[in-house]
Amino acid sequence: MNARKLRNIAFQAHRYIGLAVAMILIIVGLTGSILVFYPEMDNYRIDRQFGTVIPQGEKISSDRAIEIVKDHYKDRPDWKISWVETLPDRPYKAWLTTPTKESTVALVNPYTSRFMGDYVWDKSIFGTILKLHYQFLVGDVGTIIVGIAAFLMFMLSITGLMLWNGWRNLWLGFKIKWNASAMRLNFDIHKTAGILSVAFLTVLSLTGFGWNFSAQSTPVIHAVTFTPILPEVKSRPIGDRSPINISELTKKADALFPQSSTTYLVLPSDKEGVLTIGKKQLGESLKYGQTQIKFDQFSGEVLQIQDAFKPTRAEKVLNSFAPLHYGSFGGVPTRILYVFVGLSPLVLFITGAKMFKLRLWNRKRKQPVRDRAMDSLNDNID
Repeated sequence: MNARKLRNIAFQAHRYIGLAVAMILIIVGLTGSILVFYPEMDNYRIDRQFGTVIPQGEKISSDRAIEIVKDHYKDRPDWKISWVETLPDRPYKAWLTTPTKESTVALVNPYTSRFMGDYVWDKSIFGTILKLHYQFLVGDVGTIIVGIAAFLMFMLSITGLMLWNGWRNLWLGFKIKWNASAMRLNFDIHKTAGILSVAFLTVLSLTGFGWNFSAQSTPVIHAVTFTPILPEVKSRPIGDRSPINISELTKKADALFPQSSTTYLVLPSDKEGVLTIGKKQLGESLKYGQTQIKFDQFSGEVLQIQDAFKPTRAEKVLNSFAPLHYGSFGGVPTRILYVFVGLSPLVLFITGAKMFKLRLWNRKRKQPVRDRAMDSLNDNID
C-alpha cells in the first residue's frame, strides 16, 4: 500500500469517526474541564451550604464519627456506611449506600461532633457532572459507551498525527493564515489545535478507556508487566468476637507510615470483608494518596499493603492513570492546561464540521476546492 492510499484511508477514518462520536467527546471534554477543579469547588459548595470546619482542640476518632452517623440514621437500618473520607481540616464524610443504590453523603464536624447535614451525591451538581462525564447518566451501558468513545478518540489522535502537514515542514504545521478562505482558515485552526492537544487527548483517551473497562484492562496490564495479580484477601471471623475498633487499626497504619495522614476508610461490607485504610504519604500529590493498608477486621492482622513509593510494575502503570487523567502531575499549571484541553474536542468538531460542510457545498456547485489540503491533506500547502 503506497503512502497516498494509506493517507486517504486515515483521512476517511478520521473524518467519519469524528462525526460519529463528536457529541459524546464534546460533552466528556466540557465536563472534564469542569471537573479539573472539582475538589476545590465542591469544598466551597459544602462550606457555603453546611458551614466551615474550624480546627479547635483534638479531632474526634473515626469510630465516634461513624457512631454519630449511625445514630442519625438509626431509623434506616438498611442504609450502610461503605466509605468514610477523613481528610485533614475537612468534615468527616460518610458515604451511605441506600436500597435504591443512591449514595447519600453525611457530614460530621471532626472537632465539635456536630452532625452538619447530608445530601444525595447522585443528585448533587458535581455528582451529576461526574456521572455525565464517565457514563452519560445511563449507568453501566453509559460506561461502555463512553469507554468505546475514549478508544475512538485515541484512533482520532493517531489518524490526526498521520495527517498532520508539519512532518515535512514544522513551521507549516503550526501556521495559521488568518486572512485565507474559510476552508483554509478552518483547516489551519483544526490542524494546529489538534497537534497542540494530541498528546494530552491520547493520554486522556487511554486512561479513560482503561478505567471504563477496568475489568479487562487491569489483567492485561498485569500480564504485560509480568506482575502477578494478588489474591483477594478476607477477614476471618473469630467466634462471636466483634470487629476491632477502627481507631486501633488506624494507629497501626500510622505506625507503618508515620509520615502520612489518613484520608479515607473503606468499611467491610460483611464478616469476611476487610477494613482498608487509605494514607497520603509526605510527597504524594493526589488528594487521597495512593498508599493503603488492608486489615483483618477481627484479628487486626495486616493482610495487604500498597506503598505508593514502592509500587509493583503493574501498580506503577495503574497509579499513573489518576495524575495523568486529572492533570495533577504538574500541579496547578497542568490542571489549568487541562481545562483548555477539555475544550479542544469542541474546537476540533466546529472546525472539522465547517470543513466538511464547505467541501459538500463546493462539490454541489461543482467547483474545485481551492485548497488541495481538503482533498488529500497535502503536506505542501503554501
